[in-house]
Amino acid sequence: MDKKKAKELRKKLDSRLIKLIAPKGMSEHEYKIACNLNEVDATVENGPFLHWVMTAEDGEESDVADKVHAAVANALEKKYLLDESSAEQCSYFCDAVRDVLLKDREYSTRLLEAVLKNYKNSSGFALEVFDFCKQLNKAFGFTRIEYFNEGFDKALHNLIEKAH
Repeated sequence: MDKKKAKELRKKLDSRLIKLIAPKGMSEHEYKIACNLNEVDATVENGPFLHWVMTAEDGEESDVADKVHAAVANALEKKYLLDESSAEQCSYFCDAVRDVLLKDREYSTRLLEAVLKNYKNSSGFALEVFDFCKQLNKAFGFTRIEYFNEGFDKALHNLIEKAH
């Protein structure tokens, strides 16, 4: 995906996330102003904000966190969340993945699968995100994607096929 299109999609994601997390009755514009007054840039391109939305947990009665997490994972799956040129954003992303790793297995698996499927051939700092997630997956085994080396995976697949 080209950088201009990815940036536009990240702005749409920002709007979608703010609509989910802003207090009732507060507009997107008001929320951004409130964040700016507290020296927070409410965009996913801003590493600390991205980390916060990725790791935020909600009360049991609300599904806001689940919707926010789904939007983040969807953006990864469609390969527009990460800005390959932003070391800060990618670093905060990796930190957030590590933080949610043992808290929410389903969400962690979805994040790891999205990175491992979509960022293998990326460049810049996104490639470092791929390598980090690959190491986490090897350590914890959340998904088979990139878990085995290619030759072993093919051999395992052939054995399974022969068994059936």
